[in-house]
Amino acid sequence: MFARTSHPQIPHGHTSFVKHHIEFTGLADNSMAVMRGRLMDEVFKRCIVDSKADLENRIRMLMSLNLDDLRYPYLNEELGKLIPPSKVSYDRLLKKSSEEYTAARSLSYSFADEVRAGLPPSELLLEIRRRLGLHAGYRHGPIWIVNDFRGNNVKFPPHELVPMLLAAMDCAHETLRARSPSLAAIAAYLGVIHAHPFDDGNGRCSRILVNILLNSDTPLGFIPLYGFMMKTIGAFLVNLRRALYFNDLPAFIGYAQEAFSVWASLSDRPVEV
Repeated sequence: MFARTSHPQIPHGHTSFVKHHIEFTGLADNSMAVMRGRLMDEVFKRCIVDSKADLENRIRMLMSLNLDDLRYPYLNEELGKLIPPSKVSYDRLLKKSSEEYTAARSLSYSFADEVRAGLPPSELLLEIRRRLGLHAGYRHGPIWIVNDFRGNNVKFPPHELVPMLLAAMDCAHETLRARSPSLAAIAAYLGVIHAHPFDDGNGRCSRILVNILLNSDTPLGFIPLYGFMMKTIGAFLVNLRRALYFNDLPAFIGYAQEAFSVWASLSDRPVEV
């Protein structure tokens, strides 16, 4: 059992500035991160979703779980006490997850060859936006998250840094792919969320991106990151902030690995060897 993690305090009335750079350097040599990545590689083989009905049924199972009974240190639902319950309705959660599943499944087939050939995530991200009918250009000004219940907001790096940040993400993804495709995909997710390159749709496109990157060899797999975010909003935000504010990327990798394991446990399909 991994040690239970500490977390940063959530202040009142504070503007948090995301670090202008997050350090992917050294992640490929972090034995714990690589181990978690390889665990994700294995369990994702069981994350097969047959249909929207299958997805919705398993999300209902996910929402009914008491994760604290499973004693996962990074998915710790006690951290949810730091954040008010999400105002997103259950129907809205299912709708968003279903939309992302449909897009990810379709685009996974469309781009499987390109992903296997090493198409950089930043280029794939622009293709995702084009296919979704979204503007495929980077933002030209500042962007931040609106005030939360404590009056805090989060400001992302200046728009002038976006191309450089995404280039660094591409390099990290290429390096990490040889160690673990899942680790590389989660690093790409963090890179997009950190840069926040677009005026809207950053979260949705980054979640679809992860599933496409994961599906180069398993085109029917899907991990509902939005569902986990809503189920464990406190744990999600604390571990994400540890990565974006303090360069503690392994914290979010730990969160992702536990999410993969829980999702795989809701399937009775054996791993194919």
